[in-house]
Amino acid sequence: MKKILAPLVGDAPMVTAIGLCKNAGKTTALRRLMAELEDECLGLTSVGRDGEATDLVTGTEKPDLYIKRGDLFATARGMMSLCDVTLEVTALTGVMTPLGEVAVFRALSDGYIQLAGPSAAGQLKPLCASFTALGADLAKTYFVIWTTTTWTLPGNLAICLGPDYDYCVVHATEKDEYYVM
Repeated sequence: MKKILAPLVGDAPMVTAIGLCKNAGKTTALRRLMAELEDECLGLTSVGRDGEATDLVTGTEKPDLYIKRGDLFATARGMMSLCDVTLEVTALTGVMTPLGEVAVFRALSDGYIQLAGPSAAGQLKPLCASFTALGADLAKTYFVIWTTTTWTLPGNLAICLGPDYDYCVVHATEKDEYYVM
């Protein structure tokens, strides 16, 4: 596979895929980046829900999320039964969602996951610290899929428009964060 997104990301400590509409290509871009970074230990979460076969709002088909052994992910405990990956609970976050407390898991096998992480952007930084403490590679640690629910819109700083567009990475030097657009 030709690496297209990974060179743009470089040594970014955090990458955020953001879209201002449903089905904008956020998960598709994430899956491509995950495939290109197959040798890295990744940490994943989502503000909202991702990885389900059918969008719960629109009824349209959605891309799944397949992770490899050793990757970390944060999701609500109520999502565990929807994941076919063998997993280890590595941390409880104290962040509550309608689907239960968000926990950090390590994949003990390859498999499919569904993400339903924290519901506020401010809850992401502690998850990033958990991923780092658990051994996710510092150079390419976090991939966050932003959904289009109204409470996340004030936190959006860029737009990821879709799989038919070219992407670039912008470095926010003041925060030392990178954004795929």
